[in-house]
Amino acid sequence: MTSLVTSLLFSPLVKADDWAFVINPYLQATTIEGDAGIGRINADAVQVDFDKILETLDAAAMINFKGKHDSGWGFIVDYAFMDLKDDIATPRDGIASARVRQGVLQVEGLYSQQNNKGTIDYLFGLRWWDNDYALDLTLPIADKEVRFRRDEDWVDYFIGARWTGDINRNWSYSLRGDLGMGGADFTSSLEGGLLYHFNRKHSLDIKYKATFVDVDEGTQNQPGYYKYDTVTHGPVIGYMYQF
Repeated sequence: MTSLVTSLLFSPLVKADDWAFVINPYLQATTIEGDAGIGRINADAVQVDFDKILETLDAAAMINFKGKHDSGWGFIVDYAFMDLKDDIATPRDGIASARVRQGVLQVEGLYSQQNNKGTIDYLFGLRWWDNDYALDLTLPIADKEVRFRRDEDWVDYFIGARWTGDINRNWSYSLRGDLGMGGADFTSSLEGGLLYHFNRKHSLDIKYKATFVDVDEGTQNQPGYYKYDTVTHGPVIGYMYQF
């Protein structure tokens, strides 16, 4: 995929006018549900609602960038990142400071075909997960501090498709899905929504998106154990600019 994109971008036969680019910063009202476990820490039936994420959010970034050539070939790069931090009082005047960071980078190639009913994009790519965990426990009465760190990252490969079609002059719809595996036993992403086109360059993207992943490594309740079987989902709103 990389060699294909490179050849299209730098071939002397390709002109800048042959490309169309779209940049789309967006926000997702995220909820994370599922099962999780790290080493001897078991946190089955995880549910972190958007209100809790908003309350503990330390930093976030979400952006999508797409390039499409007149030949029908193109690429998409999508990155979503959340950094959550929370301080919790413990018995005997202790303080537990917990931090969870989840980053998902998605890079994909596409090939588009049009007909009189809409456009179908055939998708192939990879999804890189980067999950970091930190827990600092301070116990003043014992003059002791406990620190826990765990970094988990893996790459999944997927194939999928997206269908887009016009509703009228200003509105269109989009449906997308993919399936894959790799570092995870299973991964999938599903989304569907509407786009409102103010003009040729500016659009509003409104949709619902869900990303599934199932990772289960090691033996439960042992130091090397890691389980992350979750769905990250929620409504999305974004601004699209084409150039």
